[in-house]
Amino acid sequence: MTFGVYIVLIAVVGVVVGALAQRLLPGRDSMGALEAIPIGIAAALLGGLVGWYSVHSRIVGFLLVVVVTIGLVHVVREARRRPAA
Repeated sequence: MTFGVYIVLIAVVGVVVGALAQRLLPGRDSMGALEAIPIGIAAALLGGLVGWYSVHSRIVGFLLVVVVTIGLVHVVREARRRPAA
C-alpha cells in the first residue's frame, strides 16, 4: 500500500470514527456529527501518521487513530462545557 492510499483510507476511517466517537462518549453532548467528523479526520491523520512513521504498522496506526480521535472529541467537548474565565 502506498503512502497516498494510506492517507486517503485513514481520512475515510476518520469520518467514521469521528461520528462514532461522538456517540460513544457518555454524557450530554453539545456537538453534532457534522462537528465531530472534521475532528475525526484531523485526529485520524495525526494518529495515522504517527503510526506510519514511528511503528511502521497499519494495525497500530489504526488503533492510534481510534484512540486519538476519541481523545480529541472528548477534549473538544470538555472545552465547550467549561465557561471562559
